Amino acid sequence: MDCSRKGDELRVEVGFKGFGLSEASAQKQVRLSYRGSDYTLSHGSVVIAAITSCTNTSNPSVMLGAGVLARNAVEAGLTVAPYIKTSLSPGSGVVTHYLEHSGVLPSLSALGFDVVGYGCMTCIGNSGPLDDEVHQAIEENELVCAGVLSGNRNFEGRIHSSTRANYLASPLLVIAYAIAGTLNIDFKTQPLGVNKEGRPVYLSEIWPSRSVIREIEEKSVLPAMFQEVYSNITSGSDAWNALPCPETELYPWDDLSTYIKNPPFFQGITRELPAVESVRGARVLLNLPDSVTTDHISPAGSIARNSPAARYLAERKLTPKEFNSYGSRRGNDAVMARGTFANIRLVNKMVGRAAPRTVHQPSKEEMDIFDCAERYRSEGVPVVVLTGKEYGSGSSRDWAAKGPFMLGVRAVIAESYERIHRSNLVGMGILPLQFVDGQSADSLGLSGTEVIDILLPETLVPAMTVTVKVNGGEKEFKALVRFDTEVEVTYYSHGGILHYMVTLRTSFRCPGLLVVEELRLGGQNPPGEFRVSSAPPSIAVLSARRRHHHEWRRNLLSHPDPSTESLLLRGEVHPNPDPQSSHPPALCASAGSLRGESDSCVPPAITGSTGAAPALLRLLRTPLPSFARPALVYPRPLPCGEPETQPNP
Repeated sequence: MDCSRKGDELRVEVGFKGFGLSEASAQKQVRLSYRGSDYTLSHGSVVIAAITSCTNTSNPSVMLGAGVLARNAVEAGLTVAPYIKTSLSPGSGVVTHYLEHSGVLPSLSALGFDVVGYGCMTCIGNSGPLDDEVHQAIEENELVCAGVLSGNRNFEGRIHSSTRANYLASPLLVIAYAIAGTLNIDFKTQPLGVNKEGRPVYLSEIWPSRSVIREIEEKSVLPAMFQEVYSNITSGSDAWNALPCPETELYPWDDLSTYIKNPPFFQGITRELPAVESVRGARVLLNLPDSVTTDHISPAGSIARNSPAARYLAERKLTPKEFNSYGSRRGNDAVMARGTFANIRLVNKMVGRAAPRTVHQPSKEEMDIFDCAERYRSEGVPVVVLTGKEYGSGSSRDWAAKGPFMLGVRAVIAESYERIHRSNLVGMGILPLQFVDGQSADSLGLSGTEVIDILLPETLVPAMTVTVKVNGGEKEFKALVRFDTEVEVTYYSHGGILHYMVTLRTSFRCPGLLVVEELRLGGQNPPGEFRVSSAPPSIAVLSARRRHHHEWRRNLLSHPDPSTESLLLRGEVHPNPDPQSSHPPALCASAGSLRGESDSCVPPAITGSTGAAPALLRLLRTPLPSFARPALVYPRPLPCGEPETQPNP
């Protein structure tokens, strides 16, 4: 890392690539006593070095290259300081096989890079705690220490709460920086370290050539290794197979579990579409800067001992060592709601420092963000978030949208959004607004103490502009509604995609569907011969993707009598000749019911079917948006003569 550039970043204002240190503190050095020896820590000191992530650990060349580099380093007398937390977590058990076969695994272990597990580790914040002496030295002296990892994510606060600077590197360079112990090194001109004789050793002396790596790879990476590992991939370990598994159709929720909890996302759902409501009297929960990542919004790493989530777990008799991580507890909405915006590096302009805190209005009381959101909820006050550019950048994390929903966030007003996160907000029924004409919260003089009203019309359309009033009309500004497609308008209108999907499967008046209210069978075939496949208790969905099916549906919608709420169709139902088949019966409409088309079936009649029975189909006339795939929903067949009743979905 360039020393001058490192100094610049240390002194830049707190935020993205800025640490806000003074000139004097940027030169700070701290003595660390660790396991009977003395070391020096400073800004840029490496305290975590991890070969991790499926991204790089699936590449035999770089993994074996790292092994050869480790072997050469050990032979040259180089070591890694014991206070540096090192680990090797491949994405596959095959990696361990070829590292063992090549003979480099002992050298990796000698430098501290032992295999600690497989899959997501340090890259997602699962490195585990640093030793107390190291953590204390960093926190008490406000050091900007570093993590170096071969992962694919390095957002602030994601890797570890004690590593404010995190850098991605190849597995070989992870080892090199671990040996050096600092980012503030020029590998070309400065030695990695000194051997037992005191001779400096440079990276160029131990770096393996491509030919050496290639030769080892050809001898060590064998097809049999992949066959052995993947042939047992579904077997599971003894511990996994010993877990009890209840034989029930529905999951038996355990009220005492702190890992899996029945989520509240479907509470309050109604069959009728909720009316579009303006957001009135909202308070600003957070006023955030640029480049707020999904890790700032919903961290996946360790649960801080003084956090609302920690208090929740402690109330349930868990000790700090049992808290685990947010990522491991993503099945518990109570933990994840308390973990929303709980990243210790989150900068809220209302507080003025990096901390998961905010200020309640109008009391001016500073508190944890979750506690403030709960207080607003008890007061019946909706909340919004103000933020800058690239809001939601980083990993596509569902809880970064679910969490704000749980906190009662009704809208986010940003300068710009990361594409997927904006879509996720819509999916949770959160209104994504964007400042227009180069405006921002700062340019409009918004501090976060204001009362916000967002005026929405009864009919929403993509890319519309709405008015936002501040303090009852003291000032107002225009904002772009970031509904980019019709389907996003539909999701938001339903209260989010989860409510939409439930409505889609249960409502007989769901937009985008032709719904059969009644299916009456006649003739001599008993109703038991007609089967409905893969459906909720009384509903089956037939896909109709072929061109003539789409035309059939379009013609139904353009029936000559637009005032008719439902449409009667006389047709036939073809029974399935195989009682064990999962195929549903074919519904066929007679030509006289269609405009200028010959007989059509949805789907086509099953080959070999016999005994077609006359049927009366009553279809609701519902709009079919351009984004919807044609589908037909019909209830379980009723025999002729039964009373005409509405089917129960």
